[in-house]
Amino acid sequence: MASTLTLTLALFLILAVAGCGGGGDEIPWLGGGKDKAPASAVWITPRSGDLSANEIARLKGFGVTEVYLTAARLTGTPGTPLESYEITPPEGSMPSNLVLEGTFDLEADAVAAYAESVTDAARQLRFDIESRGALVVGVHFDIHDVRDPQAYAAFLERVRDGLDDELFLSASIPRGWDERPGAREVARAVDYFVAFLYGQRLGETESGAAWDFLELERSVRVLDEWGVPYQVGVVLLGSARLLGTNGTVHAVTSEMSLQDIVRNRRLDMKPAFSLEGVNRRVYEVTSSRGGRLGEWKLGRGEMVRVVRAAASDIEELLRLLDVWNLPNHRGQAYYRVPGAEEDLSLQVESLLAALDTSREAEPDLALETTLQRRTGRGWLMRFSIQNRNGEFTELATLDNNFLQVRVLDDGRFNRNKIAAGDFYRFQLYRTDREGALETTFRDAEVVRFHVPILEGEQRISTGDVEVVARSEPRIEASASFLLPDGRTLEVGPVLWPDSSETGR
Repeated sequence: MASTLTLTLALFLILAVAGCGGGGDEIPWLGGGKDKAPASAVWITPRSGDLSANEIARLKGFGVTEVYLTAARLTGTPGTPLESYEITPPEGSMPSNLVLEGTFDLEADAVAAYAESVTDAARQLRFDIESRGALVVGVHFDIHDVRDPQAYAAFLERVRDGLDDELFLSASIPRGWDERPGAREVARAVDYFVAFLYGQRLGETESGAAWDFLELERSVRVLDEWGVPYQVGVVLLGSARLLGTNGTVHAVTSEMSLQDIVRNRRLDMKPAFSLEGVNRRVYEVTSSRGGRLGEWKLGRGEMVRVVRAAASDIEELLRLLDVWNLPNHRGQAYYRVPGAEEDLSLQVESLLAALDTSREAEPDLALETTLQRRTGRGWLMRFSIQNRNGEFTELATLDNNFLQVRVLDDGRFNRNKIAAGDFYRFQLYRTDREGALETTFRDAEVVRFHVPILEGEQRISTGDVEVVARSEPRIEASASFLLPDGRTLEVGPVLWPDSSETGR
């Protein structure tokens, strides 16, 4: 019986090897041999904010069950191979991959010694991180500047040999490496890789191809044919660039908000918004008089250019990755959890909205009407709109994005006593004989308060607005906002005093 079982197993192994073929290119992959189970992950660096227990639980519910933790930098020196960062693993039991970032420019004869020292240092780093409550399941090399891919592949193979058997070894494959000689050998030296194919990190030269789904599909199909498990790297960071009059990039930051840009009176918005963004949002403003924007000093004619993704872009990307039917695709790596000041980036709430396939990601708007006090001619009112989640509206500077207030019955607005408050401007209307609205400067029964953009978790209010009426007025409020995917979000109408607040 034992000899029969042995013969059966031997025959099975012979058939399995024969099925792989004789050419090296036909071997599925040459790494550690552990298949990566389907799972997505969020990326945390020392610049990231914290993940709450609620956010972690919700991420897990959508299949984002792991974390990449940027824990150290490669120094290139065997004696002190790693420089550790101060970083705190998220609470809970999210399995962590320790990320070692940096560059790789070693010659082939220096690989062995450096690989041994890095492996020993990574082992100690693992113990340090686990002592703070993390569950380490892998080591990831986030190297984007590699002089010799062959030497880098040999380095990874040696690290794989020295790494604890229960740990995964993975590496980043930068955009464009699908066409670089030696890149396939790098991928085959690890258990799986992360292919950064959507969005751009800080410091990368801006490229429309980095956001283009057609270019992404071309690349991901090439990478899938390598036969190695992989995750698709999705960059959530948005950025603002300060451009000189000749187009030279003077500075780049992620720590800015669109409100800072839009409300700066020294900046002129490009008409409406830029339509050049393919699968991304692009906004441009020009400094007409010079001035300051945050820490930047702008000269006359210099430009600020903002590039970011919207939750609707992530929704479409995930839909495409699903329908492309990629056998070796295992999920996404979302780079990264933004810091407190990185308002241009997709926040965790927006990522959660994009992952929720039961509904389309859009702002959750609520309207509120508040009676202040009575005046000699009527009543002072205030009107507010609140975005109750993290989604942005689209940026619009013409006739879109407004809160509309209508006085019912015989009331009218006193045009001399309307304070726009947090809104950018207002416009008065009356109803013509056909029931359509026409602009007016007197006897206005409708006022529209415009705002270029409504950001996540933002609440804006008018100042005091006088309604001329004999008795307490009846108010009808509504709102209309453009969304990044081209749809229009309509809210209301909401009647006051019958109701003072509602959602969509």
